[in-house]
Amino acid sequence: MMAFRPLVLAVTVAVLVGCGSSAPRADGQVADVKPPENLDDARQLWRQSGVAHYVVTAQQTCFCPRELVQPIRLEVENGRVVAMEGLNQPLNHLSQADARRMTVEGLFEFIQKAVDRQAHKLDVSYDSEFGFPTHIDYDGHPMMADDELQFRLSDFDPVTVR
Repeated sequence: MMAFRPLVLAVTVAVLVGCGSSAPRADGQVADVKPPENLDDARQLWRQSGVAHYVVTAQQTCFCPRELVQPIRLEVENGRVVAMEGLNQPLNHLSQADARRMTVEGLFEFIQKAVDRQAHKLDVSYDSEFGFPTHIDYDGHPMMADDELQFRLSDFDPVTVR
């Protein structure tokens, strides 16, 4: 029975290492693409993608007005929000919306600040093709109430690439 353990371990490692997403290449072949594992790699992939203008759905979970926790469709050009629409209800308190933080660049800044402050909890997932954060789970301090935040970006559509 002991002889089979190395084989089982080797097969398990091979399967786990092979896990990732697949993406079509320009030549039509499918290539394995793994998402970036850290902020620096994600930023580099984002810069390399050359996306200057995009549309994305952002949703945050926080201790904030109800209308700001709904899915919000953003149009971003050169790092600035140029259009913003609540998908479930109108956005009436735009002054309370930190639209900049919902951009890819703004979320990168948020992640960097959380790292610099040594946040109690910071879990981030990145998109494998463009490098933008797809999900952020943040808790700044375990003893502070209502500082927890979650961000989710979805339905990403690059409009123009530099």
